[in-house]
Order: sequence, then structure tokens, then C-alpha cells
Amino acid sequence: MSFLDPYKAELAGIVRRVHVNWYWLVDTLMQEGYQVHLANPCAIKQYAGLKYVDDKLDAFWLAELLSLGILKEGCIYPKEQRPVRDLLRKRGHLIKLRTSLLVSLTNTTANVCGTKIPSHRIKGKEDHVSVHLDHHESLALMGQVAKQRLTCSHDRLRPLSLM
Repeated sequence: MSFLDPYKAELAGIVRRVHVNWYWLVDTLMQEGYQVHLANPCAIKQYAGLKYVDDKLDAFWLAELLSLGILKEGCIYPKEQRPVRDLLRKRGHLIKLRTSLLVSLTNTTANVCGTKIPSHRIKGKEDHVSVHLDHHESLALMGQVAKQRLTCSHDRLRPLSLM
């Protein structure tokens, strides 16, 4: 980050929006001794009358908020803790996907067959779904794929629960 060196003494801080792929930049800047602020875009409301917004205007807006001392910031987790945090986030995402599959499969069997298969039976090792959907080729395929995904996600998530 040598291009910033001439301005280092004048900089009150560097603001980075929370967005994908920010770890490396924030880590590098902090390692070089810069004061880094992680802007929380969900907590920042821009002027509603703006007709055109781009990265340059965004940068000026964030700099203004920082200079006024009203920048809403996110937490910069210590580098060592981020892998566990990211793993927990991914686990939460996978649980939502698994739940979505389970609800979809439960609703499909209820709509097609008129019987609701309890979720514990759908998640179980035995296949209680295919029997109900065999007479609908496309639904049977959907049921098989959903059941395989459920089983796979269950098997993969179990070790994460033990951490």
C-alpha cells in the first residue's frame, strides 16, 4: 500500500464497506498501521434525494460520515476468530437450505397424496417419500433429489454440531 504512504499522516482513517472479500484489504491496511473503519451499510441511510450514486460518491459520503464522527461501523473480528465465525455462518446457511428442502418435500407429498409425512420420517434413513411419489415421474425425481440432499446435509452438518 505504498501509494498511500504520502498521505498517511493526514488520514483520519480508511473506511471500507462491509462487502464480500474485505478481509485481505483490511488486514493489509491494519498491518501497515492504518486506522481502518468497517462501514455497516445496513445502518447507514444515504440522502434520499440523490439521483446518481457511484463508488466515488459513496467514498465521499463515507468519508463525510467518518469526519463527522457518525459513521455506523461493523466489527472487525480478529483474524484468528474469523474461520470459526465463517464456519458458523455457513452452518446456519446450510441449515436454512435443509429446512427449505424439508418443507418443500413435506408440502409436495401433502399436495400430491393428501397425507403429510412427518419431518422425522422424511429425514430418517429409510425412504418414506418415494412410495408416495412413484406414480408421478417428475415428482419422484424431485423427491429423490431432495431426499439425497437432505441426507447429505444431515450427514455433513452433524460433525459441525459437535464442535
